[in-house]
This record gives sequence, C-alpha cells and structure tokens, in this order.
Amino acid sequence: MNYRFLLLAICAIIGINRIFSQLPIQLPALLSDHAVLQKNAINTLWGKGPAGKNIKIIGSWDNSDTINVIVGNDCMWKTQIKTPSSDGTYTLQFISDKQNIIVNDILLGDVWLCSGQSNMEFNMNWGIDTTQESYKIKENNSIRFFQVERNFDNNLVSDVKGKWVICTSENAKSFSTVGYFFGRKIQETLHHPIGLIGSYWGGTNIQDWMPKESFNQSDLQISQMHIDPYEGSPRGYSILYNGMINPLLNYNIKGAVWYQGETNVDYDWNIYGKLLSTMINGWRFYMHNNIPFYTIQIAPWNGYASRRAAILREQVAQLGQYIPNYGTISILDLIDDTTNLHPKIKREVGIRIADKILNEIYHQSQFPATAPKIFNVVFEKNMAIVSIQSTGPVHSSKKNITEFELAGRDSIFYPAQAKIEKDNRIILSSKNVNAPQYLRYSFKNASVPNIFDNSRLSLLPYRTDDFEIK
Repeated sequence: MNYRFLLLAICAIIGINRIFSQLPIQLPALLSDHAVLQKNAINTLWGKGPAGKNIKIIGSWDNSDTINVIVGNDCMWKTQIKTPSSDGTYTLQFISDKQNIIVNDILLGDVWLCSGQSNMEFNMNWGIDTTQESYKIKENNSIRFFQVERNFDNNLVSDVKGKWVICTSENAKSFSTVGYFFGRKIQETLHHPIGLIGSYWGGTNIQDWMPKESFNQSDLQISQMHIDPYEGSPRGYSILYNGMINPLLNYNIKGAVWYQGETNVDYDWNIYGKLLSTMINGWRFYMHNNIPFYTIQIAPWNGYASRRAAILREQVAQLGQYIPNYGTISILDLIDDTTNLHPKIKREVGIRIADKILNEIYHQSQFPATAPKIFNVVFEKNMAIVSIQSTGPVHSSKKNITEFELAGRDSIFYPAQAKIEKDNRIILSSKNVNAPQYLRYSFKNASVPNIFDNSRLSLLPYRTDDFEIK
C-alpha cells in the first residue's frame, strides 16, 4: 500500500514539473507596448516563465547586447538591462524555445510616479471645463500614461492591472489632471519622453500606502486605530501599498510626486510628518533607490477642525530638514473656493510642482523653486516687524493684506493690520494686542495668502509659537 502512495506522489511531482516547464513567458503589466523606460539607467526586467528555461532578451537600441536569464524553480525570473539616452522608438524581445514576445513602441525618457488621494486622482472628467484655452489638451506621443487599476489586499501583490497609453485627448482626460500638466511641463521643457504612472485612490489615508513593516515602530502603532472605511474607499494599513505600490517597485523611476493628507487631518494631524517620512523611507528601501520625493501640501478648506490642517502642512513643509532628496510646494493661493475640498484649479498646481522639480532636479534655474519666506520677527512695543527673504520686493495682490495674526501674553490671536515697507519689511499691529509676543501668518485651515514676490509664489505660512493645537 505504501508503495502505491509513493508511486502516486512521484507521478504527481513529475506532472507538476511538466506543467511548470510548459508555462509561457509572462511579463508584468508595466512591461508592455508604449512603455517608457528610464533612460541612461539600469532597468530591471522581471516576470514568470518555465522553470529552468533560458530566456534571451534583446533591446533594439543595441542588438549586439543580448541578456540571458534562467527561470528559477519558483517560475520567477529577474534581470537587468542598460538603456542609453538616445531618442527613438524601440522594442524589447523575449525569446524562450518557441516563444517569442516583442514589446513594441518603447520610449526612453524619465518616469515619474504620481500618487495620493482624490486631489491627485482628480481628472478632467470630474467637472473641469476643457474648452478653456489653458486646459486644452495637446496630444503628444512623447508623453505616456500608465494608470494603475484600483486594488487592495492584506498581502503583497506581485502585479497590477493597467496598460501604457499614448497621450491623446481621451487618455489625458481620464488621467490625473495635476499629473498631466506636471508631465507636460517637464516634457515640453526638456524635449524628451515622460512616462507617468498614476497610482491613487480618493478618500484614502496615508497608512493605506505604507509598508506593513512601518508600523513596527511603537510611536506609529496608535495611528492604526482610526483607519476606517470612508465613502467606499478601503481603509486598512498597508492594503494599498500591497496592491498598488509593491507591484511597481521593480520598475526604475526618476521620482515621485505625492498629493495626500486630507483624510488624515482629523486624527493624525500631529504625527503626519512622522507617517510621511516613514512611508518615503519605506518606498525608497524596497525600491533600492533613493528617488527624489516631492509633495503637494493640502489646499485650504474651511471644513477642518481647529487649525489641524495648518499643523499638518507645517509638518510636510519641515520634512526636508530630516530626510534628503525631498521637496514640497504650498498651494494656498491656488484656490477659488475654500468651501470645496476638491478645488478645480489643478493645472497651476501641476505646473508649480513641475517648476520646482525642473529647477532642483533638472537644474533649469529659469523656473521658480523658492517661495518668499519670513526669516526674522522683532516685537517692539505695540508692533511686530517682519523681515522677508524673497526674489525681488514683495507686494500684495489686494489692497488689504490678510492672514497676519498677533497675540499677547494671553496667547489669543487677533487679526493684524499690515504695511509693507520698501526694504522688504512688514510692520504689523492690532488694536486688540497692546504688547504682541506671538505672530502667525497663513496659519489657519482655510488661509489664502495675498503676498507675493517676483517669482509669483506666495509668502509661506509661518508662526513664532509652538503651542499644541488639538
């Protein structure tokens, strides 16, 4: 009887091995027609195939450079290929026995990941008037989109659903509007291909997008307590990282742009900086790539409690002091309605983040990257004297300068009257504060600043106090 079972087991193993040996080559969704590969870089190629079989890979940019990789016993394979920086349209060929797969219409350029929640997800089909001249789409073969299909999982997922598409009017309308105008500005400036990967989901919080290992830190474990479903969006720590980021990790990218935080204001406003830095470090660790990471601070909205959105923005703004290769922009002035959580001014947001990245990553100094900021405050009798660091003189876009507040010993803040002096100083006073000791500027949930310099960027939020805000 034992011999019969042994024979059956041997036959089963032989049968399974034959099935595995006959598996076809399978490529991940990212390695598909119309893809953009990172130029002048080592790019990872990976997939599935028949165990023990050799796969020959040829990039048409150099037909003499053939790569061979043996599929592992787990039917998985991974290798790397060097891409040049030359222009043109290329193919990738994968050959194993009688199977021959050709990935067509590949461009070599820069690939950027656009991620976050609804304001990154917001596309032109959500109510933007595309007949406006500024929002007209330019079809461009050198811009390609890969939109990751929504997916969440409690376990790591190896692949996503999606495909690379060329920038046409219809394809651009359904992609992130911020992402589109960001990519368009980069491409039109540098004149090389840009690939945009969109991995976003409205109503989600940052914990969804973080690797599970992030929560081994005791100071972040409490942040899991408030992850609940929100208007149909999934909530559960790491579930979107598992389903929508992990499958992208092998793909070489130039950098990432992150626009998220609205859903975290209620519970995590005071630890968002820690959450964000941990997420960034986690992504970089598992990508094996210290990618440039840029953030867009959340827009003004009057529906948040207390001053929690201001605290969250402050943490995002200060993060560059603690982690390298990081940048952020404020968009408080790019708003048309502070009662709308999803402002429709998206083109200008995409252009502003593109300008900063063009300056700091691509060394295009003609684009503004540094907004004016307060660098010194002196309190004298019933006044506060503010010194501004800026590009050229600062000015107000309106007759009345708003968003300055002063407080005395009682720590109660009142609106302040402001006057701009010629030496880039601003003199402040308030009839309700006889001896000011504290100053704030644009430090409310729905602040809309109206002071600018020659860069056309608005004066950044600022405060002299460090009071806890609940």
